[in-house]
Amino acid sequence: MSRFDALTGFQRFGYRLLRFRRWTVRLVQLAIFLFSGVSAFLLRFDFAIPKTFHQRLLAGLCIWAIVKIIVFQSFRLDRGWWRYVSVPDLLRVAYANVAGSVLAGICIRLFAPRGFPRSIYFVDLMICFLATAGIRLAARMVFEFSGTVSGSGKKRALIYGAGDAGVSLLRAPWKKAGSYLRSGRCGGVPVARNPEKSGAGLRGSWFRGRQFGENRRCDLSR
Repeated sequence: MSRFDALTGFQRFGYRLLRFRRWTVRLVQLAIFLFSGVSAFLLRFDFAIPKTFHQRLLAGLCIWAIVKIIVFQSFRLDRGWWRYVSVPDLLRVAYANVAGSVLAGICIRLFAPRGFPRSIYFVDLMICFLATAGIRLAARMVFEFSGTVSGSGKKRALIYGAGDAGVSLLRAPWKKAGSYLRSGRCGGVPVARNPEKSGAGLRGSWFRGRQFGENRRCDLSR
């Protein structure tokens, strides 16, 4: 099986999970919460957790799971499309992790057995943030990459004078159609509205020329 076939199969499996998207997101995040807690204990004790700390580990996992589920749901991180994740979404993930870790730390100090290692709070926060943010970025990268390699019948279109809206349109995931947009040429010169962007590229489309007149013939070949 080639890398492309494996990626396509993974994408199809992802589309099946979209029917239960919210519950899938919740289960994935719950697994991350538990993983980050266990990993924090393993790192703290050099991958050999003493038996005397097993009870504290169990109490910490229960508190982390309950508190972080509530906090992430209040930040509306149990919904949405990870393939469209952006910087504001990652900021919400960071805020939710900080809030969840602080509230969970308070609950652990109040209800968990005494002697809970202090360094675990910070380690758990870092692992949980990296995992919850990383899985969203990984989902977007998978869908972005699959959109650039899926199919050979790519449709060509000319985006002219759209500025930031044109960049957003060029980034639009035309994955179901198996195609995406490319810039074109007019009179043999690649199109770019701003001459200062000469030499820049985006998703395989390169801007090298200047704005052209409306009466010139356009060719959408690269």
